[in-house]
Amino acid sequence: MSLFPDAGTAKKKMPEADLDITPMIDVTFLLLIFFMVTSTMQKEPPVKIPEAKHGVGVDQKKAVIVSILMQNEVPKIVCADGDGVEATLEDVTRYTSDGIGSGAERVIIKADKEVPYGTLSQVAGAVQEEGVQVKFYVGVNDLQQ
Repeated sequence: MSLFPDAGTAKKKMPEADLDITPMIDVTFLLLIFFMVTSTMQKEPPVKIPEAKHGVGVDQKKAVIVSILMQNEVPKIVCADGDGVEATLEDVTRYTSDGIGSGAERVIIKADKEVPYGTLSQVAGAVQEEGVQVKFYVGVNDLQQ
């Protein structure tokens, strides 16, 4: 008889501990849902355009000018410099292609400070729709109220 009862036999394996991560996943999803429900969705912040301190203006003599004015928080597109008759994007395309055909070398889009970027992007797309390669400029009017 031996001092150790299991001396001649094989060692018993300890059962492996299984780690159940289901409760951790549940808590993670609950936290995710909590933060999604309690957070507030914000609109895209307005783009802050820095003021130009040094620069050269663009010559408007051989340019087609398209203005985007804000009237009662609604953008108004005008195919001219300043006030005029409201135009559609198709009118802008025709106006710029006619101007370039008659010798204009550049297109200037003048927009009020509050004009949404999406509107400016649509007008720029209408200007470039004809596929004519021109110099393209964007100016911002800082309205004093």
